[in-house]
Amino acid sequence: MNSTILSSSSYVVNMMNTIQMIFVEIFIILVSIGLFVNTINCIIFYQARFRGNACALLCASISVINILILIQGFIHSMLTILWNSNPDNSSSGYCKTRLYIRHSLMMGNRTLTIFACFTCFALSSKRVHLRLLVGRISLIYCLIIITCFLWFLISIHIPFNLDIISNQCITIGNYQLIFSIYLILIAGILSPILMINFIYLTLLNLKELHRPKETLNKNFDTSHRIKKRDSQLIRMLLSHVIIYLITTFLFPINMFYQAITQYINKSSERLAIESFITFNTDYFIFYLNNIAPFFTYYCTSSSFRTELKRIRFMCKTHNRVASNSTLT
Repeated sequence: MNSTILSSSSYVVNMMNTIQMIFVEIFIILVSIGLFVNTINCIIFYQARFRGNACALLCASISVINILILIQGFIHSMLTILWNSNPDNSSSGYCKTRLYIRHSLMMGNRTLTIFACFTCFALSSKRVHLRLLVGRISLIYCLIIITCFLWFLISIHIPFNLDIISNQCITIGNYQLIFSIYLILIAGILSPILMINFIYLTLLNLKELHRPKETLNKNFDTSHRIKKRDSQLIRMLLSHVIIYLITTFLFPINMFYQAITQYINKSSERLAIESFITFNTDYFIFYLNNIAPFFTYYCTSSSFRTELKRIRFMCKTHNRVASNSTLT
């Protein structure tokens, strides 16, 4: 009977490992798509139609960070396939730097998304000083640079609390529990609250702007009317926040579960199942936040679709001219 249980357990472990390797290959395809569409995002947001808009600039910066995160995910997945094992467990330096860089970039991404939500609120606000504040593009550039620098500085504790122990890249002592609580508070609670709050205030501002003039509050600036482009940027950002909420809440919860169960003796079958769940929350669901924005922008904004068609037409025209000049 024991041999039957061991055989069944071994089968589950092998099956989970095989499925996980297949998912790694699928993940590489998704990451490749993500790199392509985020590059398109950057090209579109730097077009004249969007250039000079603080919200568009922040969305472009978020897309650049998405590209960096996806490049790291692509390299990690390729190494996993080539070595047929997790490269985190092979090199202490790789174990420390990969998680440090990814976390810093992800926190920068979250913070810039919050700033983008605030920018949309300011653009739709009746307060002139807020609109003037976010209209200073040089200030937005400084904010982006400072945000990224600060998160790389704040996250410096990560490499010092990671190491390879028993051929596994794991946290030292109770750091995983502390880090998981920190992630739940920052990424799972504080960030969504700020995003939702600014989006809600933006929707209230838009509702106020669309009220008939005679029903507006006398203190309201009636000369201010939000542009169609800005309205669509707000809609795009709202869809981006919804995707963020869906794709990120499982990661800190799973990390917290791992932290509170790390000293429990687990069977090889349970470890394989937990590894599979961690892979899905740490790869597929987690990285969807970096892949999905293009598709949400495309579905929610006619301006984005128009700009995409214009760029595609310009590329076709350029290729046609290039081919004709080659023939002549």
